[in-house]
Amino acid sequence: MFTPRPLFSVGPGVLSKYLIGAKIFVMILLGVLTGYVMAVDLAEDAERGEALTMEEYVAGYDDYKADLIASEIPTAGAIIAGLIMIVGVLSIYEALSVALAWGISVVGRGYERPADDSADGRRSWYRD
Repeated sequence: MFTPRPLFSVGPGVLSKYLIGAKIFVMILLGVLTGYVMAVDLAEDAERGEALTMEEYVAGYDDYKADLIASEIPTAGAIIAGLIMIVGVLSIYEALSVALAWGISVVGRGYERPADDSADGRRSWYRD
């Protein structure tokens, strides 16, 4: 009887064979995305800086100072927020890496139909 392999299998073969390449690809992709977002943000800041006049800056000084004072966050809150962000980023990174490694393994595995040379005369759809 035909017994197919499971569709999603992340085992030693997938992890050791494809995960390093997938992690490198995901690191490059996330680095490019982060760099792009930073470049757009800095370009917007530079544009606002060029349009800013001394009168506008001085007129908004009190509001700016009040915003800085009001945005104080306790140290414990900052640590918890930082922990949540790091865990989230690393989880997304690992999930993308494993998913890409799995995708590469599915594509790389191939679905060739081998010759009928098994002992019981059955054909296997997968290479072992």
